[in-house]
Formats: sequence, C-alpha cells, structure tokens
Amino acid sequence: MSTTLANGLSIKAPRDSSFPNALSRRALAWLLRLLTGWKMPAPDVPLTRKAEADALRDWAWTLAHSHRGFSDDLFAAADRHERTGS
Repeated sequence: MSTTLANGLSIKAPRDSSFPNALSRRALAWLLRLLTGWKMPAPDVPLTRKAEADALRDWAWTLAHSHRGFSDDLFAAADRHERTGS
C-alpha cells in the first residue's frame, strides 16, 4: 500500500510487523529500568528520620549554588522532619 501526496510523490506505508515493534519496546523498557532503577526492590532496612534528613540535606547542598531559596527550604524541611517527625 502506498500514499500519493499532492506533489505527486508516493510514500510506501510502513509494514505492520508486531514482533520487531514489541521487541524494541521491551528492550527500551529494560534499558530504562536499568538506567533509572525503576522497579528495584526497596531496601531491607527502612531509613531512620536522621538518615532521611541527612539525605535531604545532601541534596540541598547540590542545589545551594543554583537555587539558593529552594535549597534553604529543603534545609528547613529536613530540620522539621528530623525534629518533629512531620
């Protein structure tokens, strides 16, 4: 099957082959899971409030130079989370 355009050129329709398309989708999904860690099991031991707050502070430090206001908010949230449990 082909389609003829207004300028007279003809374009062939892509073949409908489900196996290569399904294979490429599965390969892409596998690659995304590999790169992003998606669907990885949770850690065995849950983090403590202190560990969560420290991880948030580490992330805030990475943003301190480019987004100072946002990093200040993250530091404050880490302090509140560690002290009050909220």
